[in-house]
Amino acid sequence: MDIKQKIEALIAPIIEQHNLFLIDIVLRGERQSKVLEVFIDNREGITAEICSSVSRDIAKILDSDDVITGKYYLNVSSPGISRALKYIEQYHKHIGRPIALKLKKQEELYEAVGKLLEVGGDSIAVENESGDILKISFDNIFEANIKAAW
Repeated sequence: MDIKQKIEALIAPIIEQHNLFLIDIVLRGERQSKVLEVFIDNREGITAEICSSVSRDIAKILDSDDVITGKYYLNVSSPGISRALKYIEQYHKHIGRPIALKLKKQEELYEAVGKLLEVGGDSIAVENESGDILKISFDNIFEANIKAAW
């Protein structure tokens, strides 16, 4: 088990206690300048208070188990709009927003852009620029990004 997997195993119960889900863990840097980034999300959205509370709880468990040797900086945040959506649970709060998709069809990738209309089970519905409604299986999504409204 590598260090990232150890960290994930330790912090997963904390994230669940806060009714959140883990998006990603990034550990970068060397020796005294290590940075641990923990990206969390939920269906309603992440606040600074949530990040702060989760950060305190994660720091306690990581420091007591001494998983990361030496000093490190811990950053807990939402993935932000620039990161691709990884899990279907992330789509719910973006209903009504513009979305850009890279879709897999056999061995090829193609792009679709539109407005996210609904999320259900293992698929999403998107209204494309022509007004057609596309029902897309989550398994066929290679990458999905929410487009900024600005």
